[in-house]
Formats: sequence, structure tokens, C-alpha cells
Amino acid sequence: MYKLLLFLPFFVKEVIASNLAVMRLVFNGKVSPVIESVNVEQLAPFQAWILGTFITMTPGTLTIEYTSSHLIVQFLDKNSVQSFYSSFYRKFIKCC
Repeated sequence: MYKLLLFLPFFVKEVIASNLAVMRLVFNGKVSPVIESVNVEQLAPFQAWILGTFITMTPGTLTIEYTSSHLIVQFLDKNSVQSFYSSFYRKFIKCC
């Protein structure tokens, strides 16, 4: 639980950055939703649930379904998927 508290400042920064990215996508008319399967096999069920909740709370993303091994997530564009894996997901795995 302590490690999760360390993740919160990063999460707040990501929410702010996501708000700006979503605003830019909408104003430019470049929204092209992508559905991606995110592997959560290495996470405990509670950790996967927390990750899915954080994803849904971040603008431009939505967790559609949760299974014991995957989260099905909708992103607003392909760049959001790459950004998610290179930053958000990696930081969450390291922290939690």
C-alpha cells in the first residue's frame, strides 16, 4: 500500500497531461479510438483492479473489461497506447 502512495503524484501528473492531450486530439479532429488488451497476469487481482481504475480515471482511456489475465482498454488513438506502455504501465508495475 505504501508503494501505491508513491505512485499518486505520478498519476496526478498523468491526468493533467492526458487532459491536455485529449483536448488537442478533439480540437484537431484526430480521434481514432483503439481497443487494446493489456496483460495483467503478473499482477495480483487487487493490483489489476487498481490499474483498471486508474486507467478509467485518466482522460482518454476506459477499461472495458477485466479478466484474471487481461484488461481490455479503449484509447483515443494509437499514440496513447504507446505512451501508456512506455510510461504509465511501466511506472505502475515498478511501484505496485
